[in-house]
Amino acid sequence: MATVLGPTAINERKFTEWGERGRALGLLWDTRRGTVTIPAEKIVKAQRRIADIMTAGVVTKTGVLSLLGSLRHISTCCPPVRAFFQRLQGVAATASRYTRTVLAPPVVEDLKWFQLVLQQNTRFNGIPVDHFAHLASPTVHVHMDASNQGLCALEPSLKKYIRVQFTPAEQESFSEDMSANSINARELQSAVLAVLLWGPTWARESAHHPVHVCFWIDNASAVSWAQRRASRQPLAQLYNRLLSLAEFNYSLVCTASHIPGVDNVMADAGSRAWSCNDTFYDTWTDMSNGWTQVPVSRPYDDLSRLWEWCCDNMPSLALPQPSIARTGNSGSSSLGI
Repeated sequence: MATVLGPTAINERKFTEWGERGRALGLLWDTRRGTVTIPAEKIVKAQRRIADIMTAGVVTKTGVLSLLGSLRHISTCCPPVRAFFQRLQGVAATASRYTRTVLAPPVVEDLKWFQLVLQQNTRFNGIPVDHFAHLASPTVHVHMDASNQGLCALEPSLKKYIRVQFTPAEQESFSEDMSANSINARELQSAVLAVLLWGPTWARESAHHPVHVCFWIDNASAVSWAQRRASRQPLAQLYNRLLSLAEFNYSLVCTASHIPGVDNVMADAGSRAWSCNDTFYDTWTDMSNGWTQVPVSRPYDDLSRLWEWCCDNMPSLALPQPSIARTGNSGSSSLGI
């Protein structure tokens, strides 16, 4: 270039020295460690804008677009954020530039979720590129299933399981209003309970690197809901908020994959075998021999109440720790009610 255009063609002040650490696209990169960090000032700006919107209770198109601009780096580096980010984009698309729009209840809950996760500043430091680029392989595998009778989640590496038997009133409500608590939502509930109850254990086993957890589910809709964290069903939205919150709290990366029902034998039996007269009772007792049950005690027996607890206890950075003091033969005996 200098030969053709002359010595003044190159402005050396425009060039920087090559280094393993640098700032690009508004993010801090470390090529040696293969990580990226979101600058603290961007987190603070997003927190301030969310607080302003929550205080006002209404929003303008300009306000939502400004918030989206503050959250774009977070959604790029943290896959769980993307579903909530997309719902805010939907608000921006319908909001008027000249009038104020009252926030819908689901949007308010999503903003509460953002407030909770943005308090965990360390979660945005040194994010491995292979995780948000979907290049990492799972290190923990959880198999699960749900039925009209109950749900079951299995952690083979720990040889532990979670089981919850639904009450007669709950089973009756499933048939009366399938949209309120569909089988898809119950499958997703299994994943949420697994992360909430085993998350602390997984976090202790890998304190310096996020743990990649894969949920194996035989329900295609539940796989999509858990993988994309997106659903129009209110209960599924609640579960996804808790799932993503636990993911941040325990430094996890959670994905979901489909497993054929014929291969999901143990989890399938665990969700259906509740008495010696059940068809799958022998299968379950044989396959679970030597395994330990993790009890589902308060506040995890009511996930709606748990979400309210998290919102009421802001700026607390931690979920309530699960109790493993008691074990039983069924999830229903460990509810602590």
